[in-house]
Amino acid sequence: MSMIATNWATSENSKMEVFGYNVYKFQGSGHYAIFYPLPDGTVKLLKTGKVGTLPVFLKVPREAWLKEYSKNPTALKALPTPLLYTY
Repeated sequence: MSMIATNWATSENSKMEVFGYNVYKFQGSGHYAIFYPLPDGTVKLLKTGKVGTLPVFLKVPREAWLKEYSKNPTALKALPTPLLYTY
């Protein structure tokens, strides 16, 4: 656990994943919205909420992209990252 806290404290911009969930920490006050692009060109709203002191745990739907990779060998090979919007 201390290793996770140390990693979190030393690198704010790195992606952290715990048990298959992405972990996001927002600073300040206000609200947030997290979007994720899908292979068919649409964008899915994953989560909205109020910025608090606790980190946000989020399961990103990567299955759609993995399914697209198996069908189309010329598909983009890198998984897109979620878009985080704070307001």
